[in-house]
Amino acid sequence: MSDTPELALDVKLPATSTYDLRGPSGAWIDYFRKTYPQWAKASELSDARPRPWPKGFEPGATPIFAHNEITIAAPAQRVFRALLDARAWPTYYENASKLELPAGVEHLGPGVRFGFTTFGVAFDAEVTLFELDVALGWTCTGGTPELSVHHRWLLEPEAAGTRVVTEETNFISGFAWLGPLSRWCNQKLAESGTREALPAAHERWLTELKRVVECGA
Repeated sequence: MSDTPELALDVKLPATSTYDLRGPSGAWIDYFRKTYPQWAKASELSDARPRPWPKGFEPGATPIFAHNEITIAAPAQRVFRALLDARAWPTYYENASKLELPAGVEHLGPGVRFGFTTFGVAFDAEVTLFELDVALGWTCTGGTPELSVHHRWLLEPEAAGTRVVTEETNFISGFAWLGPLSRWCNQKLAESGTREALPAAHERWLTELKRVVECGA
């Protein structure tokens, strides 16, 4: 059983066709593109931070890359603590739900495995990047065909507080052994609107994280 409700915030998703190849993600892609058009812009590969990525997840090697950043007027320790409190994500970010942590585990930590739903897809994740108050990241898979994702958060101290950078790459890995089909699926992913919707979703997450951390909400 999940530790959080399916939709913690009141979200009205747009209707999509039964034959939408994007599956359950389609409504969420359209939601973020239509609700936050000012943020729905594809990220530039040149914006990626130089920190190494897991093999196969490098920006440019995947059809999807998202980069967002914001300054939060708080020390990195407080921001990092908020990110580790995964069960709280759905209370301020509508695109995270059904958070599941192992029994007895209250927060994310090195190697912690957890489950969550985002863009209408359930993912199994593992924390694969953990540097206290500096960097947090997880690698996860989910959906049909299977999608592989790496999402990371980088915290950079600055005079006004903390520069929070969040970056993600993802690709369809379910048909990796079938070259032509794999290429077709990833081309469809590239054309799905995810390149625009994901930065919009992450900008929403960042702005709400900023509010929560700065206001202590």
